[in-house]
Amino acid sequence: IALRERPDLQAARLGLELGTARIRLAESLGTPNIEGTVRFSRSKGIIDLPESLGRDLIATDTGNELTFGVRFDLPIFNRNQGEIAAAVGERAQAERQREFLEATIKRDVALAFRRYRAAAEAVVLYSTQILPRSEDNLRSVRAAYNLGEFSVFDVVNEQRRLIESETGYNEALRDYYAALAELERALGTTIPASGFAPVSTSVLPGEDVFPRIDRSEFLRSMSMGSSSPARVTVTPEAARAEAKRN
Repeated sequence: IALRERPDLQAARLGLELGTARIRLAESLGTPNIEGTVRFSRSKGIIDLPESLGRDLIATDTGNELTFGVRFDLPIFNRNQGEIAAAVGERAQAERQREFLEATIKRDVALAFRRYRAAAEAVVLYSTQILPRSEDNLRSVRAAYNLGEFSVFDVVNEQRRLIESETGYNEALRDYYAALAELERALGTTIPASGFAPVSTSVLPGEDVFPRIDRSEFLRSMSMGSSSPARVTVTPEAARAEAKRN
């Protein structure tokens, strides 16, 4: 995909085609120019007649002449070799640039995909295992607390663990969208929404769904180490824009 979609590689290929066209132009300028000429002329003269035929008698003669010619230059010492050599050199440089870009793009895509896959696996791990397990543990501790088996400190500690899981999830989600944007830059195109990793949508019974928060609030809560759960629901378009701004 990247070898087809990347605009920098497309520009390099156009430069290669331009170099080929310049070689053809330089070679054509070194070819002898052939010019053809056609000339038509008409002449009219007076014929001298013997006096025996009479002095007042005048005779004329009319003639037509058609001439063909060919003119061409022989470039013995100048066959535009300098321009041809320069054009060949430019094309060779364009070819090397294209090969370098292709190798760089393949490497960038491989690195970006590995980062994207690792980030996606982290999001899935939080969504399917870590967060549900933390929520189940908190439910169990709350139930035991209501029965008098656990103290309030046990509930607080379990809530703290859930908050830590939520914070880890937010960080994993942020890394995922950053990796997604980097992969799309490497590919030169966007990835369909069907290729996104799933995100967690589970919440504890009786609690509201964690609200959407904007970018500034999200970054502020992360930098200040906020202990409040900040699960973020992000659309693909907003995620791309946020990751590219970072």
